[in-house]
Amino acid sequence: MKALAIERPGQLILKDVPVPECGLGEVLVKVAACGICMSDLEAIDGIRPEPYIKYPVVLGHEFSGLVEECGSNVTSVKPGDRVTIKPGAHCGLCKYCRRAEEGYCREDRREHVEIGFTRDGGFAEYVVARENQVFRLPESVSLELATLTEPGACVWTGVNATQVHLGDVVAVIGPGPIGLLAVNFYKGLGIKRIIIVGTRDKRNELAMRVGATDTINVRTENALDRLRELTDGEGPDVIFESAGKVDAVQLALDAVRVGGAVALAGVAGIGTRIELDCDYFIFRGVRLFGVLGYTPKTFNQSLTMLEQYATELQQLITHKFDLEDYEQAFETVRGRREGVMKAVIVP
Repeated sequence: MKALAIERPGQLILKDVPVPECGLGEVLVKVAACGICMSDLEAIDGIRPEPYIKYPVVLGHEFSGLVEECGSNVTSVKPGDRVTIKPGAHCGLCKYCRRAEEGYCREDRREHVEIGFTRDGGFAEYVVARENQVFRLPESVSLELATLTEPGACVWTGVNATQVHLGDVVAVIGPGPIGLLAVNFYKGLGIKRIIIVGTRDKRNELAMRVGATDTINVRTENALDRLRELTDGEGPDVIFESAGKVDAVQLALDAVRVGGAVALAGVAGIGTRIELDCDYFIFRGVRLFGVLGYTPKTFNQSLTMLEQYATELQQLITHKFDLEDYEQAFETVRGRREGVMKAVIVP
């Protein structure tokens, strides 16, 4: 079969490899589509930190497909089922899993296990996963749309942490796929005022179509002043930051109201820094959360939202590429060309 492997940072190779064998308690999936994530670019560039990457590996962690074969003892799915995969393999035994913090699971401290980063992933014709990583799709969720399940599960981690209340004003900084999923999910929770903050009008416009009520373009407006203006001078109750930029993190901390909540889902990169007064959290009472990974619960929450808002969220899938065109696919995403929002590769 064809598979896109990263041998080491900067070296991607499309090569022929054997179809993986389906072992005890495992499921062989024929991949239908696999989304491109900024984390894939981090792996290619060599800036994804250990233990979250292991070279060489076949990339691709946001994928869906059809069950091809089931190993012994598999009972929850059968050949032909439409499925998506939870790439993180949580042990269920370590202290993180016992506390519902599966994003930090280390397989009982032995290693981090994640399809597409430490195990071969979905930029290939076939993938093997454990049975508890395989989720059947609702009928209304297409195989392409299902590639948003994994990023959506990460979003739910941040949404749940912020403990939003009806009547709250939410701001989302960064109208990429993660940010727009956050907009839609907050809308699904009944939030009536959602402000999107970005640098591109077209992305802001798309945010309006999936649930935002107000937009701010930081290239033409003072974002901090506008956020305060739109919230009667107090600042948003909740800010979900998904831009992965130092300025975006600083804006979130400056703009959030006293006693509000900030979820940081964007990765700004190793070595980036901001300065904060030591008493910031004491006198402002801001709750700050880092978003890493997902749990089985948030994975199911994501699938539920994809089912409920399939029409709106299908708009996020803007580009499709064949596996052989991976160079063009990655460069389109990296350069944000041709109005790309979410690109998927079809093996």
